[in-house]
Amino acid sequence: MYKRYEVIVGLKDKDSYNFEHDLKASQDKFLSEFSKYKFDFSLTFQKGGYVAQNGEYILENSLNLVVIGNFEQPQIDAFINNVKEYFNQESVLFLEKKIDAEFRR
Repeated sequence: MYKRYEVIVGLKDKDSYNFEHDLKASQDKFLSEFSKYKFDFSLTFQKGGYVAQNGEYILENSLNLVVIGNFEQPQIDAFINNVKEYFNQESVLFLEKKIDAEFRR
């Protein structure tokens, strides 16, 4: 039994609501930070929207990280905290689900 983890981080700064990082630099930073943890992963770019705390509807560019495996919560928490700090985010969307998976060779 494995777990599927998904971390979605918006690229708009939490204070300015502007894109403070270009997409390439954001992906490079995300990959650099994530590779420290030595997880198997997939990283994609996506667009979406959400309602901000002030009630405004925000269109957003996001990076979506998917990891399949079994990891210790402190590792995941440390990664999420580092990403939130770098991208100046008040939060990221984190999903965790038990799955049946098999690596076929």
